[in-house]
Parts: sequence; C-alpha cells; structure tokens
Amino acid sequence: MQDLSIKRLDHLGLVAATVDEIGLVDMINKFLGKEEDEVLSKGQAVKSMILNGLGFTETPLYLTPEFFDEVPVETLVSPKVSHEHINRHKLGRVLDQIHEFGCEKIFLALAQKAHEVEKFDCSAVIGDTTTHSITGRGYEDCDEHEIQITKGYSKDHRPDLRQIVSELVVSHDEGIPLIFQNHSGNESDIVIFKERCKELKNQFFFSQKTTWIVDSKGYTKEACESLKDIYFATRIPENISQAKEFIRQDHKFISQEQWHIAEERVEHYGIDQKWLCAYSDEGLQRASKSVQKRKIKEFEYLESDLFHLQAQRFSCARDAQSALNKVSKKLKYHEIGSTQILVHKKRKGRGRPKIDAAFEASYQIKADIQELAGAVEKEALAKAKFIIGSNRIDLNGFEILKLYKKQGSVERGFRFLKDPHYFVSSLFLKKTARIEALLLVMTLALLVYSITQRKIRKALKEKNETIPDV
Repeated sequence: MQDLSIKRLDHLGLVAATVDEIGLVDMINKFLGKEEDEVLSKGQAVKSMILNGLGFTETPLYLTPEFFDEVPVETLVSPKVSHEHINRHKLGRVLDQIHEFGCEKIFLALAQKAHEVEKFDCSAVIGDTTTHSITGRGYEDCDEHEIQITKGYSKDHRPDLRQIVSELVVSHDEGIPLIFQNHSGNESDIVIFKERCKELKNQFFFSQKTTWIVDSKGYTKEACESLKDIYFATRIPENISQAKEFIRQDHKFISQEQWHIAEERVEHYGIDQKWLCAYSDEGLQRASKSVQKRKIKEFEYLESDLFHLQAQRFSCARDAQSALNKVSKKLKYHEIGSTQILVHKKRKGRGRPKIDAAFEASYQIKADIQELAGAVEKEALAKAKFIIGSNRIDLNGFEILKLYKKQGSVERGFRFLKDPHYFVSSLFLKKTARIEALLLVMTLALLVYSITQRKIRKALKEKNETIPDV
C-alpha cells in the first residue's frame, strides 16, 4: 500500500506541475476574478478538481472533497490551502462562475496557452462528437440561452435518457484537445460539422497546411460546401454510387508494411481530390474470419434445404429443377454440384392395384454441394477494403493514409472523458450550468493528462528508455 501511495503522489505531482506550466490557475483567476478574503482561489479550485479527476479515484468528481484528506494539498495546490477549504459549496460556486463566463472561451484560451508553451504539432487535427447521458428528471436554470438537455440520437445506446452532445477537436500529436464545445442533446452532427468547418480557419492552431480529419458522416454533398476552403481527409461513405463503382474496380495495389492501397484522382461534390482504396493485412484477416463463419452457416442452411428438397416429390422433372434453382439463388460461397433426378412410378388408385391400372410418375431431385472457388477470398477482400478521400493532392497515398489513421486520437479522448471512474458518462447534477462546467473541467483534465503523457514519452525517447510492462 505504501508503494502504491508513493506512485500515486508522484503521478499527482506530475499533473500539478503541468497545470502550473501552462498557467491554468492564473488564467482562470484572471477570467473569474479573485476575492480578497478567499483562501482557495477559483483557479486553485479548478486545479483541485483536475487533481481529483486524475488521481485514481472512483468517486464522483466535484462532490468529493474527501479525496483531499489523503493527499498533501499544501504541496499540490498551495501552502495556504488545507483540505477543509476544498468543500462542495466552494466547488459548486466555481462551476457556476465558469459557466457564466463561458466554458468554451476558457478552454480555448487555455488550449492556446498550452500550445504556446508546449509547441505541439497541429498540422492535422481530428474532430468528432459524443453524447453524455444525464440521469434525473428536473434541471434548474435552463433558459433559452443555454444548451438543452434533451433526448436525441444516443451514442451511449441509452435512448431513454436525456443527453448533452460534446464536440472535441484534438491534435494528431498525442491527441491534445484544442477545441471543446457543448451542444444541445438533439443537435445534428452535420450541423456541428458545418459550423466547425466555417470557424476552423479562425482558430489559433490553423495554418494553410492544417488538415481536418473527420469521420464519414461529415462527407455529404451539403457538408462539402464547407470543406472546399480547407484541407481534409475522410472516409468516403460506400453508399455513394461513385464510391460503389470505385471500390468494385480491379485495382493494382501497392504495399507498404501491412497496408495496401490503390489511388486515383477524382472529382466529387465539386472537389478535386484523391481517393484511396485501402486495406490492411490485419483487416483482411478479420474479414476472412467473419466470412468463414458466414460460409459455415450458409453450408448448414443449404444442407438443411437440400435434405427437405430431396424428401419432396414433384409432378415433373421441370418442377424439381425449378425448386433446386430457388435454393441455389441464395448461395454466395457454394454452388450446386452434380444433380440427379430420380423417377418413381406407382399405379394409380387406392388399395390393391389392378393388373391393367395405369402408372403415374413422381420426380425426386438429388444434389451435392461444392465450395465456390475463390468466393471466400473475394468476399473477404471486398469486406476489408474501404475508401479514403482527401484534397491533399500534394501528398502520396501512404501519407494521406497516415494522416487518416490518426483519427483514433479523438476516440481515446472520448474514452477518457466517459470513463466510468469519472462518472461523466452518467452525470447527475441538477443544474445545466454545472453539468456544462463539469464537462469543461474534465476536458481540461484531458488536456493536462495528454500534455503530461507527451512530456514523459519525449523524455523517455531522449534517454532511449521504455516503461516496463508489469
């Protein structure tokens, strides 16, 4: 337990140092003001909440001053502050004041200051949205100027709960947050995306070569009007007719490491761009496993259908063959092999047949199953392939692919914010203002965490060391 406590304190010390380096406390005090008689300033209160959020605690963030009973507040926050000063009333009032000043304004200013200090790479930025489910029924202080906590498309798969939509833009360098904004729970991703495209050129990190990496939902005819004036890289939805034709082509792939791409210059939605048909060895392996399972299921269904078909009797050979053709139309990975039509004769009438009774014939069809050569490989390749589009004509296909693969940075950020240890995935506060402000604090924690992680990796790289896997 003692070793764990030392590690925890070391971790909190690194976090506190990063907070101080980017000037977070002073900037928030400048924005929100400082009262003469207050011991714990508003900036220090936010620093305390960030330490709480990054302190390996499984308790709700702003409601747990008890967290500081076990940590040296005098060292981490201020020599004048003790854990009694970090109480829920103080923290709640600070959240109210943060919202009143403007969550997005505070975050943007702090992200800009962090960029000036750390000089992280913003040649590519990634944007996406997520939803935060809100438990409880009533929310105080909701007016027309605030976002609306309401039902909408739930990415948490909780359509029964009201929610807030959070937008996050991060750098491709360690996924450091650059823009954070809350939206009403029923806000459309397309609307958010279009507005962000319009504003992107005015942000502190934007340059002529900054590339905007977005998910396929941002690539629509309407949204592309906003993409014309900036560089972008995105996955092209395969329900577009031109994309369907492109991906079905017999491409000549070039390979690098585990990736295989074929590129082509196209004009689509009025934008001159490169389209890449790409797949990876790992993706092809996953697709092959999936297709193999489908092939086994198809065989089982086909075997059952043929068993029942062979038990039937038909009035003519043509009807028997027609029934077999209906079964074979469903096949994707198999084909009907040799077939045999058997004729069964019996005398007409019931009971003991007369010597001169006429015969009537019935027909039975039998068939065997063969695996369709190359069908599994062809289907797996089709399943593994996807299209990336970009107007970075100056880059080759593998450079564009490398940019697009950074999209996971924003997903890691959302996983951080929605970690159940932080209780942000099921917010329970009753004031909309405090919910928005608490989400800001958690995103500031992500900013601090990302920068701290970046510094550690940089130091390890300079010393040619790695963290042992224990």
